[in-house]
Amino acid sequence: MNLKKNLVIFAWIIEISILAYTILSLLADLQSSADLYFIIISNLIISIAILSRIPLIKSYQRVKGLMMISIITILLILFSFIVFETLITDIQQHFDLDNQLTSLEIKYIFFLAASLALIGPTIAYLSIFKIKDNG
Repeated sequence: MNLKKNLVIFAWIIEISILAYTILSLLADLQSSADLYFIIISNLIISIAILSRIPLIKSYQRVKGLMMISIITILLILFSFIVFETLITDIQQHFDLDNQLTSLEIKYIFFLAASLALIGPTIAYLSIFKIKDNG
């Protein structure tokens, strides 16, 4: 197996891990919430956002034209923002960030959440466009 395929597999592992964490977190909220439909719909939207980022990056190879590239880029930014907001919301629910941590520590946690939200698509992008194929 070549390096490109290994990196794409690694990116999928990261994305599926984020999805599993998100689903488990939302299921924990389901235990304490009476708003079942909202949690199911939000879980579905978040799942679609997480699982569609790598296929969107792979579609850059096939599309031609500035309009389609712009649409794909906007969707990637939107989906990555959804993933980031989900991670931050979950961290804020599980840890009382405002009362326990300093401003610098909160910024560090936000940076880590943003990094986690972007690592899968970044690895997929690198594997598709930046790594020379040895095979």
